[in-house]
Amino acid sequence: MISLERISETIDELQGYLDRDELGSVLTSYEFDGMLMHPLDRFGFAIEAATALGIRLTPQVQRNVSRMMERLRHLLPKALVALQRAGDPLYRSRVNQFPTSFWWYRAGPIEES
Repeated sequence: MISLERISETIDELQGYLDRDELGSVLTSYEFDGMLMHPLDRFGFAIEAATALGIRLTPQVQRNVSRMMERLRHLLPKALVALQRAGDPLYRSRVNQFPTSFWWYRAGPIEES
């Protein structure tokens, strides 16, 4: 199950890899994708489904989602650049297959495979 708490913990963990300059060496783009991007996709689709069904998030959940997204907007572009510089870019060749609301696919370097 994907939770805001788990994604937040993952952001903390990935920030540590970034701070130690270990993205692309100790942690590969494949692992980055599995740790963050895949769970984030599942979360994004859940939000899309809730919106389509007219389900409203509580104000507290909306605040928590906003905080998490703000943290991602800070981390993700830097992480994607670090992976690319390490010679291990995160390939997102299917970027156009996702809803435009999935901004995380447009947050940094995207290389077509």
